[in-house]
Amino acid sequence: MPGGTGREGEDAREAFQRIIYQVLNLQLNEKCIHPVYDYFNNTLDTIHYVFYAQVKTMNNLSLPDNDALSWFSFKQITKLPLSEQTKQDIIVSQRVIQAQARSDSGIIPAPRIIYKT
Repeated sequence: MPGGTGREGEDAREAFQRIIYQVLNLQLNEKCIHPVYDYFNNTLDTIHYVFYAQVKTMNNLSLPDNDALSWFSFKQITKLPLSEQTKQDIIVSQRVIQAQARSDSGIIPAPRIIYKT
């Protein structure tokens, strides 16, 4: 999962766009970049931003020498040796992406009511 820091004068979305281009040689249209959430990371003493991008094709992916790219399902990712915070970021991202997909398809889940007994 690519990551990095913003440059002076660059907002978080622009940083995400630049980092994806640098790592994957993939130019993202700003309209295709969607925020998931952001939070203050105490360990890094900085605000952490989580985005995802909808991409139709990825024909020109090129990686620096000796780098490898692997695709994982959300279920497979949970088994990787990642920090708890990274796992949380992935879980929240998955929920946001799935909710957006349901919204785009016109599927609206039935309302749920919570009763306190």
